[in-house]
Amino acid sequence: MKGKLIVAIMAFAAVALLVGCGAVTSGPSYDALNAAKADFERATALGMKQCTPVEYAIAEAELEFAEHHLNELKIDRFREHLALANGKIAEGVDKLKLCKVIYFDFDKYYIRPVYYPVLYHMADTMLRYPDVNVEIQGHTCDIGTEKYNCWLGQKRADSVKDTLMIYEVPESRLSTVSWGEYMPAESNATEAGRMKNRRVEFDIIYK
Repeated sequence: MKGKLIVAIMAFAAVALLVGCGAVTSGPSYDALNAAKADFERATALGMKQCTPVEYAIAEAELEFAEHHLNELKIDRFREHLALANGKIAEGVDKLKLCKVIYFDFDKYYIRPVYYPVLYHMADTMLRYPDVNVEIQGHTCDIGTEKYNCWLGQKRADSVKDTLMIYEVPESRLSTVSWGEYMPAESNATEAGRMKNRRVEFDIIYK
């Protein structure tokens, strides 16, 4: 939807600016220029709300270039930089779709079959974006000793790491840590809460 909106605005900006360029000797149509700029700013604001920090910074720079060329009525350069900015926004949103958590059965560290496609998608995304590294964080509920749960959390993290490596993610881009029972997502007072705590979470790290 955001992509279509930006494409539509690009088309509108092109028409508006070409109309303004019809009589160059008498100066551009500033009403058309200001209208195009307003639509341009609204569209990019919508697109960048969900962009990752790195992509946001790059997209912002491209948008500044685009606005500069828009001001100078260089429509081709405007389109080029707007396309680059839009690409970075899409890339950032794509990275944000990386899996954030997977859950485990009680006292187990094997990966449920339902999560293999999820991890495959994560591996595929990481291979497409070499600036993305992942810290794999193992967690448990509070049943068992602290020492055992620390071990179990590590086994869960290692299990996920091994799977991502099978999918060809380099080991150098994966790190693991076990938090055991110390960082529950939900209260351990109920079984429903304990189920949410038997998990691995992913911290996405950008180079």
